[in-house]
Amino acid sequence: MRRLSQHDDRPDDRGVATILVVLMVPVLFLFGALVFDGGRGLVARRQTQNAADAAALAKASDCARGVTTTNFAAYETDGAVLDAPTPTCGSGTTTVTMKKQISFVFNTGGGSRDVKRSATAKWTALNSSKGTFPITIATCAVNGLSFGQAVTFHSHNFGGCSNPSGQFGWTDINCSAPATVTVGVGFGIGGTTGNTPKSCTDAQMDSFVGKDILVPVWDPTITSCGMTYCLTTFVEFHLTGWSGNGAAHFGAPPSTLNKQCDASADGDLNYNENTPCIRGYFVKFSTQLGDSDTGVCNTSTVLFVCRVYLTS
Repeated sequence: MRRLSQHDDRPDDRGVATILVVLMVPVLFLFGALVFDGGRGLVARRQTQNAADAAALAKASDCARGVTTTNFAAYETDGAVLDAPTPTCGSGTTTVTMKKQISFVFNTGGGSRDVKRSATAKWTALNSSKGTFPITIATCAVNGLSFGQAVTFHSHNFGGCSNPSGQFGWTDINCSAPATVTVGVGFGIGGTTGNTPKSCTDAQMDSFVGKDILVPVWDPTITSCGMTYCLTTFVEFHLTGWSGNGAAHFGAPPSTLNKQCDASADGDLNYNENTPCIRGYFVKFSTQLGDSDTGVCNTSTVLFVCRVYLTS
């Protein structure tokens, strides 16, 4: 018997598949090239923007401290460099532009171009902050002082400050876990006008000696807040010593004093050995934390703390 052979009348599609693969390879290669160049561009833009943000905050911090020149080298990272014009302090804002040159393999026929990104930072008076020290200094004690000037502040009636506790007072701020303090005309915080720290032990107070501390400032002429101390702003104070209820606590130098609040040992003219005191000097300081408010902040002469932040 003769075997019947079966024939398939469908066309052979193996040749068609080969043609499709050949046609698709350049298209896939092109898309891959676009993705590759596009990804490199996206990374470059992100890196350049990060550099601009960091440099703008650095420039604003310097402006807030009264420093007119900024070293941008530390912020020229990942190939991003400072672009013209040179940033200035202006009137409360500064803008920094950074650029980075990237090379393209396929986009626009290859070659290279600059990616530019800008950031603007602002500095204003600090309006609220966490981690403030549990004392407050009166505006009448701060006026006329300068950065680095050794000073001793006394409680009770002294140096033209009388209401309610002289030049400084102990506040309700928890010494172990500082609370948020909102500062501004009309805002206030409780405290004590006595000799003993409100919430700190001697050991806790001693641990702050030799350190910079953020201190709220109150205005004795304002009483509308309904609290012991009506706050207005912040200062940064380097604490060199303190005295509470008859005990002297001082860092080195000086290591010992004959009289607990004899300010002459620090080169200061204030003198009142019979009242509690804090001793130290003001330092320039700005922060990126907290809330901002309108008003002056640190320059070469203004003691108040600034908040520095990005606006764009």
